[in-house]
Amino acid sequence: MDNVFIVVYCNGDMIPSSKGIVFECPSGPKAMTISKDMSLDVLRKTIFYTNRGCKIILDLFYCQPFHVGDDCVEYDCMKFKRIDDVRKIFFHLFRI
Repeated sequence: MDNVFIVVYCNGDMIPSSKGIVFECPSGPKAMTISKDMSLDVLRKTIFYTNRGCKIILDLFYCQPFHVGDDCVEYDCMKFKRIDDVRKIFFHLFRI
């Protein structure tokens, strides 16, 4: 698995709920493809150009899956912080 589709929300809000974080944005989500070799800087640029409504990208978050037992998966909202954080998405996908 060298590429995955992701859903991107821009200019929106992250709202905590009983089911985790809910993302809301006025323009709706956009789908795009990322690769495990993509750097955080390239991801930021790709999101910027894919979502013309994004004026400034302040923070990037992703939902990190983790196995909780009995074939159940839950997600934790994580912030991209380092250059190699994009690879974390692929690492965690392979583990479930």
